[in-house]
Amino acid sequence: MSHIATIDLEVKDLVALQSACNRLGVEFRQNQKQFRTFGGRSNPCDAAICLKDNPQAYEIGLLKRTDGRSGYLLNTDFWAGGKGLVAAVGQNACRLRQVYAIEASKAKARRSGQQVQERTLPNGAIQLTVG
Repeated sequence: MSHIATIDLEVKDLVALQSACNRLGVEFRQNQKQFRTFGGRSNPCDAAICLKDNPQAYEIGLLKRTDGRSGYLLNTDFWAGGKGLVAAVGQNACRLRQVYAIEASKAKARRSGQQVQERTLPNGAIQLTVG
């Protein structure tokens, strides 16, 4: 039985994704060609996101888009918490999606010569100031 789901995140900047992974304490493996899911199954990928200290955890596989669009799709298995994966990246990868958006925005602003300041607000929200 397959539990694989696609994470709703359009990844176009692998450097920003790696920065997001670093912030979350997970490992981005650019050259990994298989990612682990339920029952120890291996699934093909072009890169992967893995937990650093849990070799039994499920992984997130990045697959190059084949629909004529650029970027990558992210697939994983969140069944049973992904054996620790959900704790690291959030339910349905909500934390990964948020941190990737922050890192991709910062990178884009810097490429255009802008300065970026990041601040965490008292309510936990993150504010970026570009100028």
